[in-house]
Amino acid sequence: MPSKNELKDRTSILYVVNDFDANQNFVVERDAQKSDIYCSCHSFEYKGYVCRHAIVVLQMSGVFNIPSNYIL
Repeated sequence: MPSKNELKDRTSILYVVNDFDANQNFVVERDAQKSDIYCSCHSFEYKGYVCRHAIVVLQMSGVFNIPSNYIL
C-alpha cells in the first residue's frame, strides 16, 4: 500500500510505493489537475507503458481509468 507524503505544491502529491517483488521503494508523483503521474522507475518514459506503481496510486486516489495522455 502506498504511503502518502506531504503536498509538494498545491496540486502534486508524492507517494512512496513499496514494491515487494523488486524489494525497493518507488516515488510516484501525481498531479490531479493536469492528470499527470510520474514514477521513479520511469517505465512510461523508457518502455511506453504505465507501471504498476502508478496504477496502484491511481486506484488508491479513486481513478479507475488510465488518463488518455498515457495511452499511446
